[in-house]
Amino acid sequence: MSTEIARVLADGRARLGDDPGAAERIGRQMALSIRPAEASIVLHWAGDADSVLAHVVARELNVARVCITIDEGLMYFSSPLPEACSAALVGFAFTADRPATAIGAYLESRGHRLARTADVAGLTES
Repeated sequence: MSTEIARVLADGRARLGDDPGAAERIGRQMALSIRPAEASIVLHWAGDADSVLAHVVARELNVARVCITIDEGLMYFSSPLPEACSAALVGFAFTADRPATAIGAYLESRGHRLARTADVAGLTES
């Protein structure tokens, strides 16, 4: 899996077009790592690669997927979150522009829980 991840993340960018099946394989592996956290929803930052990956993870976990965007400092969700949900935040990489910690704080302040974060780099460590 590490070689596949390195190939897909060439140049520090997610290159799913080079191997469309990689999103399926990586997403299934990520779902396995998230399953014990019992997430009731999958969250992801806006963007093609993260959307595709989150779709696979959500499908494998049989839960809904919600996209997060930030515009002028305000956070938006593509759909309302279920009451008191337990969320998994997934993506290719979390950065200063796409932080995991901000999501955790936001969720907790509204009665939700960030059960797990999972990025592709983390899969190479397991």
